Amino acid sequence: MASPPGASSYHFSPRHKRQAAADYSPATPRRMRRRLFFEDGMDSTAPEDQDRRRVVSREAADTALAIIREAVEVGDPHIDLSDLQLEAVPDELAELKDLVVLAPSHSMVTDLQLVLSSNNLCHFPLAVCELVNLTTLIISYNRISHLPPEIGNLVNLRELSIAHNNLRVLPLEITKLVRLETLSVFPNPFLEPAALIPPSPTSASAAAESALRRYLSTECGLNELRPFRLSVSSTAIPRLVDFVARSMSRTDLAGVKHDLTQCLELTRPPLGRFVGHAIEPTDYRLQSALRSQHLAVSSGHLCATCSQWFLIPPVELIVCTKIFKLNRLVPLKVRLCGRNCLYSQRIAEILALN
Repeated sequence: MASPPGASSYHFSPRHKRQAAADYSPATPRRMRRRLFFEDGMDSTAPEDQDRRRVVSREAADTALAIIREAVEVGDPHIDLSDLQLEAVPDELAELKDLVVLAPSHSMVTDLQLVLSSNNLCHFPLAVCELVNLTTLIISYNRISHLPPEIGNLVNLRELSIAHNNLRVLPLEITKLVRLETLSVFPNPFLEPAALIPPSPTSASAAAESALRRYLSTECGLNELRPFRLSVSSTAIPRLVDFVARSMSRTDLAGVKHDLTQCLELTRPPLGRFVGHAIEPTDYRLQSALRSQHLAVSSGHLCATCSQWFLIPPVELIVCTKIFKLNRLVPLKVRLCGRNCLYSQRIAEILALN
């Protein structure tokens, strides 16, 4: 989606990077990191090459952490972490959620702009989803294969670029970003409508899809539907942990998330000692992956129909549709807490061909 006429352009150049460019020295960490990363043999599996790669990764993380801390200290709303070869984003990024800009009229406005393009991110950083004051997010040219539903928390986002990644589908929650003015999602290896292969006739998904089509035809009068694929677990019954979570308040869930985070921080050194050097090269990525898989207990994991909280969706629906006036179809993933939530007006609206 193109920007409207007269839209302001963004300029990402934090003070840290401007000073680094002015005070260039061949021994600066960034130049040293670049020289190591692009040196021949960095893709080798030799131990010495792996050691150098580990040094490069840690230097990149230290550089990113320095930029974030400086932005928090001086109140700079333009955070440029691009082209650092980051494999994970420091958790301190979440501290920017309280950063606001004092406008000339002395009013507090939300205007935080973050650039994470041209890195080696494989997981979308969940810390970004806590930045409700974020207005611009550029995270293109990475290796991200999954966009979490928590991205729907970024309700103030006006510009989003997730192009040149490994995304196959987008979460339905991206449609909550109603303030978007500029959206860039192509190119990505999205699922094509022809790739939505029907499930096996003997599977639970096939029976649920047949029942869904009958419901949409008889109850909603829908005979022409958008291309979709339905995945249903063998039981499609919420797990016991989901029922326990639903009985807890949002404050309790936030406390559980904090406790799990602290537990993970405390167990990382013992894990390193127990496993040995094998875990050292990927300990930071391991921690990031664990957080993205087990500590995502925010409002993103809600059923698309009944808004009940769940941990693992027993029912998933992938539908190819158009969003935000894009000219091409985009596959959206719809998560449901149970099979009964399939037969609803909300699902009929999503699948309706209009």
